[in-house]
Amino acid sequence: MALLLLSIKPFVGAIAAEESPVTLKLASPAFAESGAIPRKYTCKGHDISPPLAWSGVPQNAKSLVLIVDDPDAPDPRAPKTTWVHWVLYNLPPSSTGLPEGVTSETLPAGAMAGLNDWKRASYGGPCPPIGRHRYFHKLYALDAGLDALDQPDKADIEAKMRPHILAEATLIGTYKKGLGFLSKLIGTFAGVFFVATGAAVALWGWRVLGGGALLIGFAIVAYFFFDPLLGLG
Repeated sequence: MALLLLSIKPFVGAIAAEESPVTLKLASPAFAESGAIPRKYTCKGHDISPPLAWSGVPQNAKSLVLIVDDPDAPDPRAPKTTWVHWVLYNLPPSSTGLPEGVTSETLPAGAMAGLNDWKRASYGGPCPPIGRHRYFHKLYALDAGLDALDQPDKADIEAKMRPHILAEATLIGTYKKGLGFLSKLIGTFAGVFFVATGAAVALWGWRVLGGGALLIGFAIVAYFFFDPLLGLG
């Protein structure tokens, strides 16, 4: 009986492993899923790559690929193209993430950078011309390394890796450009002018007109002044 149990145990373990597959996960300590990407990682800030962390890489993976793109370009209300911000391939499967501000020179050993849509083999931060865009950070685990590639772009990488994908994970961040300093300053002064005018008119007895001017003034101040402070722009 003891020998029978010992012979069954490996099979039970194998079945349990098959029933509980490890899921590839991708996250960032800089922003939550579907959350706003901090300004420092965009063209309005330091334009450096955000820190990323992953887990659940399949044991038989031989390399990882990371692609960051924006499907909302140029306008989220009428998108026409997907703009590629970052392409990395041959990341070691033993890696668990990337620190903030990674460059081609500081990538893990063996990892390579492909061309983004600025035709640069580097990270290019969010820089939307209008509206709030979504930025898809996509991680792929492959059963092979990607060799014989000469300055590949996203399309080259996707074509090469398609038959080798073991698992994938996605992290979405969003970003909307804030207003420039001069615009904020002019808008804030305009709002303060409306508030002051409304208060004066109300004191003179024209309460409805003064109240309307006050509301308009407070709305302008909230949009141009408080919105940037709250990090909503």
